[in-house]
Amino acid sequence: MGKVCQSYEFVEAFIRIGERQRLRIVRAMRSNPAQAFDVIRGDLSDGLIEHIVDLIGDAKDETVQQWAQDIGLSALYDGQYRLFSSEVHSRPRSLERYVVLSDAAELQDIKFGPHLNENLRPELLEAARILITALSFLNTLFELGIENDIRTFTTELARLDEQAAD
Repeated sequence: MGKVCQSYEFVEAFIRIGERQRLRIVRAMRSNPAQAFDVIRGDLSDGLIEHIVDLIGDAKDETVQQWAQDIGLSALYDGQYRLFSSEVHSRPRSLERYVVLSDAAELQDIKFGPHLNENLRPELLEAARILITALSFLNTLFELGIENDIRTFTTELARLDEQAAD
């Protein structure tokens, strides 16, 4: 969102990057012999693939990491984004939190989240930090005139960070 707020030209590049992902999916489904794709395989034509290739044009295959660097959020990307992305995309380490194993390492139960007995203060502080950052980008784009409010939110967040560190 920060890149979109910073540059309208990025909107078109972002769309082309989405089309590149669409092309990968279409090609993968078309070449996969599984019967599950038989119903749509006829729609995944050469013409569709050529159309998507034309939409992509000469778009670079950029990454979220590059976008974060471009708008000065590389620390956010390298920290919170990478940590929380592992949770969202269910990496093995994050799945360990949701399974209950017997002494013989057999699955006994699945614990559905959130884990309300855990201290979620760090996660909630980071969510607030991300929202304030997003609000700052939106303020710039739409000239909302809420700089003082953003400063107030940022000051309050810093105070809460200090409390959490104690």
